[in-house]
Amino acid sequence: MEKVKYLKQSLPAVLPLISLPTVMSSAFIHLQTLCERIISHPNTPVFKIPKQGTSWEDPKWIDISYTQFNADIERVARYWYVTFGSHNIPLRSVIGVWLPGFSYVDAVTIYAISRAGYVPQMFGFELPNTQVVLTLLASSSGRAIIHHPAKATLLAQSGTLLPCLPSVDYNNIPDDSQLSDIQLPPLLSADDEDYAFIYHSSGSVSGMPKVVPVTNKWLSTIQYKSTPAFSIGYEDYKAKNMGQDIYGWTLRVFLTFYANLSRNLPELVELMHNMRQVTYAGMPLETELQVWANEIGIPLTTNSVVTDVYAGQLMTSTLESPYFELLPNVHAEFIPICTTPSDPTQADPGYGSLLELHILSTSPDLPIPAFRSSTGGWLSGDLFQAVSPGKYIFRGDRLDTKAIENEVYSVCGLDLVANCVVVGYERPWPMLFVELKPGVLSFESESNTELGTTVALQKVKGEIIRRLENFNSLIYPHERVEDPRMVYIVLPPRKLPRTAIKGNIRRRGVEQEFAQDIETAYTSMPMNVFGGYVPVENASSYILSPYVFPVPVSPNGRGL
Repeated sequence: MEKVKYLKQSLPAVLPLISLPTVMSSAFIHLQTLCERIISHPNTPVFKIPKQGTSWEDPKWIDISYTQFNADIERVARYWYVTFGSHNIPLRSVIGVWLPGFSYVDAVTIYAISRAGYVPQMFGFELPNTQVVLTLLASSSGRAIIHHPAKATLLAQSGTLLPCLPSVDYNNIPDDSQLSDIQLPPLLSADDEDYAFIYHSSGSVSGMPKVVPVTNKWLSTIQYKSTPAFSIGYEDYKAKNMGQDIYGWTLRVFLTFYANLSRNLPELVELMHNMRQVTYAGMPLETELQVWANEIGIPLTTNSVVTDVYAGQLMTSTLESPYFELLPNVHAEFIPICTTPSDPTQADPGYGSLLELHILSTSPDLPIPAFRSSTGGWLSGDLFQAVSPGKYIFRGDRLDTKAIENEVYSVCGLDLVANCVVVGYERPWPMLFVELKPGVLSFESESNTELGTTVALQKVKGEIIRRLENFNSLIYPHERVEDPRMVYIVLPPRKLPRTAIKGNIRRRGVEQEFAQDIETAYTSMPMNVFGGYVPVENASSYILSPYVFPVPVSPNGRGL
């Protein structure tokens, strides 16, 4: 079997690959594609799942063929078809799905909802606010929500009148024997503009995630682009007869964590060295690690995907060049962003040449009309820097730092915070710098000592974090300031750098002047494999118990 064909067949994510840019379909694209694969390669493995009781040292795997995958889907689909019918939920209704999404069981559930004749609306499992989930589901006229057991209590406490239905395992379906004779409806017809799934934006700009419907046309475009993104170097790989392609779809490991792990595990390094292509995305790889990987021959490529709306890959690097290039059939331009400082004598090095990726109205990558600009195109929010014609470096995204700053002023401006600025360029989460109002620390009788100042500032940080709790509950973890280590209080005589004429705080100036303090803060926050930091438990407890999590005074003694 040709490897590129296996690549198309073996990607078992919720979005299997097809080879057409757009398809006028007779059913939802992912269901149609699955039917085609069952006919052409019924016994080909689409999943390898770990055998129960297996270990990392001696892993055992179970092959799931396309035929078996479809059989599992249909068993679960019959259960949901009957269940939704018992709640009088019409076909084509939206069903909320609040699951982790990393297991074969979850994949079967999502496909089964579609096969039963409904549209899944997927919610990020890390969303902490049940009311946000229910509000988003209501905006889509959702009729029920399928949830992981870990979310049962939260949904019960919410008071929602929607059916809240626990997910079921394909191996342990209630009353399975009684469902075997249930006839599922024929695959529903679906046009290009019909919704296959519903996702959400991060909410970093508006303070609330937005509903993002994925149409069949958009889905087929995403699938089409995946082939050139994941088949770089294939011809050479094929000539060497190096085996089949495998895509680890449920493995999501934070880039820096994975890179550092790779450097310390020779077996992993050797494994990657022998691969045709090792692709990462999400944030830039440190230059040192990039050089190291190139020196030892790891075939690295990277994809660029949009930040706020799910549209799949837009750009990719190659094995010959580390720089981004637009994928075929992506119609786009790069627009300079306005970063002129208020004081023209105070330049912000490194920001003036940033370009924002703008998807043109002629591109098949456009989201639904509600997200498009007045020109019919779409500003992605992703920033790049040109290094040569057609080649770019990713420079981060438009995280709405102003929204965070405005919230700080709103909840802390009356009595705590005089000035603030949020930084975090090319960092996994933001950091808040604060100048306090005069007299904030005077209530601490021992604040004239080094220890007293440390304790007092810990209390202030904890109070700021506490007041941001409601705002943080509306956005994703990587957009929050929710750990005292990410709050830096600037103490006199030190000040936040400002422009010479208007006195505006210079964000880039803060990053430059406080570079060592910023590096120390981020280094103090170890990351887990999913890209989140290891949190200080109950940060607001600083107010009641300031000695629990001591924070060292910075070397200059003038800020924490």
